[in-house]
Amino acid sequence: MYRDLIINLAIIISFLAVSGEAFKHQPMYSSKRTKIMGGVFAGVIGIILMTFSIQVTETIIIDLRLFTIILAVIYGGMLSGTIAAIICSVSRVLLFGVNESSVTAVVIFILFTVACALIRKTNLTVFRKFMVMNAGSVVLVSIALVFLMEDTQKLAKTLLYFGGVCAVGGFVIYYISSYIVRSNENFRKLQLFEKVLETTQQGIMITDAKGKIVFVNGGFTSITGYSPEEALQQNPRMLKSGKHDPAFYRKMWKDLKHTGQWKGEIWNKGKDGHAYAELINISEVTDKFGNTMNYVGVFTDITELKEAERKMQEANERLQAISSLDGLTGIANRRTFDGLLEKEWNRALRYQQPLSLIMLDIDYFKKFNDTYGHLEGDDCLKKVAAALAGSVPRPADAAARYGGEEFAVILPDTNEKQAHLIAETMRKAIVSLQIPHIQSAVSSSVTVSVGAATMLPEQAVEPDQLIRCADRALYNAKENGRNQVKVYQFNLQEVK
Repeated sequence: MYRDLIINLAIIISFLAVSGEAFKHQPMYSSKRTKIMGGVFAGVIGIILMTFSIQVTETIIIDLRLFTIILAVIYGGMLSGTIAAIICSVSRVLLFGVNESSVTAVVIFILFTVACALIRKTNLTVFRKFMVMNAGSVVLVSIALVFLMEDTQKLAKTLLYFGGVCAVGGFVIYYISSYIVRSNENFRKLQLFEKVLETTQQGIMITDAKGKIVFVNGGFTSITGYSPEEALQQNPRMLKSGKHDPAFYRKMWKDLKHTGQWKGEIWNKGKDGHAYAELINISEVTDKFGNTMNYVGVFTDITELKEAERKMQEANERLQAISSLDGLTGIANRRTFDGLLEKEWNRALRYQQPLSLIMLDIDYFKKFNDTYGHLEGDDCLKKVAAALAGSVPRPADAAARYGGEEFAVILPDTNEKQAHLIAETMRKAIVSLQIPHIQSAVSSSVTVSVGAATMLPEQAVEPDQLIRCADRALYNAKENGRNQVKVYQFNLQEVK
C-alpha cells in the first residue's frame, strides 16, 4: 500500500512538471480558457491516479487524486477545481461502477471542492491554504473510510499509510508546485524584459567586469550601426569618437567606481564613421559580496536635440544682438548704452580708474533731412555710425546711437587728454566722409559737434552725472560755432 501511494505521489509530481511547462507562458488563472484547460488537465491526472489506486476492498479504493483538486483550486480558482471534480466524479463511477463507495467519493469531491473554494478566499498565505485543504482531504477520506470499512485493523493501517503519505506528500507537492510557479513567473518576466529591451528605441549595452560586450539590443544597432554579431566580445572603445581627451574618460571611470553610476553626455562614433551625441547612464552591477559583475549602459541618441539646441542658441544670440543694436546703424542702441555705462562706471569705481564719455551731434541734421530727404538722412546716420565704430581704439570702447542724430562713445580707463584726442579723431573721421550738406552754416559737408567729459567715479556720484557733463560740453561746442570738440572739466561740487 505504501509503495502504491508513493507511485501516486510520483504521478502528481510528474503532473506538476508537465503542467508547469503547459502554463509557462500564461498562468492558469490568467483567463477563462486557461482555467478550463487547468481543470481538464487536473481531471485527467485524477483519472490516471485512479487507475493506479489501491484496492482496499472490493468496492473501496484510495489514492491521492484530491491533490489534483487542491492544485486546480489554488492556481486556477473555483472554475478549474469544479471541472476537475466533475471529471474525477464521472470517471469514478464509469471505472468502478455505481455503488456506495462511488457515491461517497462523488459526495467527497463536491464537498471538498466547495470547501477548497471557500478556503481560497481567506486571507491565509498560500502555504497555509494548501495545508488546510490537505488536512481537510485527509479528514474527509478518513470519515468515509470509517463508515465504509468494517475491518478495524485494516482501517487503522489504511488511515496510517494514507495520512502519512498525505502529510509528507503535501509538503513535497506544495514546495515543488511553488517552485514551478515562481520559475514560470520569472520566465515570463524575463520574456517581458527581453521584449522591452528589444523594442525600446534606447540603446542598451551590457559588458562583463573586464569590459567585453556581452549584450546589445536593437536600439544599440539602430544608433551605432553595429549588429550584435559585430559588437559582442568587443570593447566599447570601438565607439570612441576622439572628441574627448583621456582626462574625460578617467573622470568618468573614477565617478563610476566611486558611486556605481555615471550619467552624462558623450560623443561616440557609429559604424559608418559619423559622430553622434548620446545621453548615457552607466550602472555597475555587483554580486552580494560587492564584486563587479557587469556594467550596463543605457543611452539615447541626442544628436538632433544638440543640433536644435545649437540652432536655438544661435537664434537667441541673433535675437540678443538685434535687441541690443540700433536697427538703422547697427551699433549699440540707447538701452545697451545705459547698461554698458553703468557696468563701466562700477568697474571704474572698483578699480579707481578714470571713465570718459563722448557725446556727438550731427550739425544741422534737420536741414539735411529737409534738403536731401529721409532716405539720404538714414544713409548719413549709417556712415557716421560706421566712422565712429571704426574710430574707437580698443574692444572695450563702445559707440552707441544715443537718439536721433546724437551718438555717444564710452571710453573705459581713459583720461581727459586721451578722450580729447579720440574725440578729435572721430570728428575728423566724419569730416573726411565728405557727405554733402549745402544747408550747413559751418561747412559744405556733414560735420559734428563733440563734447567730452572725464570722471574718476565716487560713491556719491551717479553715472548720469557723467552724461550731463558730456552733454554740457557738447552744448558748449555748439554754442562756440559747431564742428569742434569741447572738454568739460568735472567739478564735483557743481554736480552734487
